[in-house]
Amino acid sequence: MSKSRKTTPTARTLEELRRREWPAQVVERWLPGRRPKKGGAPGETEPTAYGVRKDLFGAIDVLALDGCPGSLGIQACAGASASERAKKAAAEPLLRAWLRAGNRFQVWAWRETWVQTGVKTKARRWRPRILALYLDDPSDPEAQIVSEELEAGSDGRSQGAPPGAGVNGASTVIPPPGPDRSGSAPGLFALEEP
Repeated sequence: MSKSRKTTPTARTLEELRRREWPAQVVERWLPGRRPKKGGAPGETEPTAYGVRKDLFGAIDVLALDGCPGSLGIQACAGASASERAKKAAAEPLLRAWLRAGNRFQVWAWRETWVQTGVKTKARRWRPRILALYLDDPSDPEAQIVSEELEAGSDGRSQGAPPGAGVNGASTVIPPPGPDRSGSAPGLFALEEP
């Protein structure tokens, strides 16, 4: 019997976290849509088949405890959307607060790759491309969020991923949102520093 359902990136992430023996929990939730009830009283609604998925703090699908201080927030996605998801997460004001609190954040983008299984054999396996996002200077209130791809095979446990620790020492600075790239986007609240 063949599987007719695709395995989701979140399911692949949970499977990998179990393999690494890191306790993890899905923290995104499904918010069902609602519409006015036909023939109902004013303001009365009924659920619809449509809704929206809501990530924790607008960016986190899975929380994991990997043995490092703080928690690891993971955004799970398909391999082709890794950079897009990293930029979207960096634009979320609550991600800065998450990182300043001593937590970590990574994008796990799942893709199928060829791996060596024997001397002359290869097989296709699902592997995550891991992008670590961190503040370039956590003590600076105007710190930039930096995105850095971790080495293939890395367990992603780098504490704050020091600059240059990624693939070929390359990192990408993701500027804060807003028209002049200096603060919160319009309509979003700014978090005050203690």
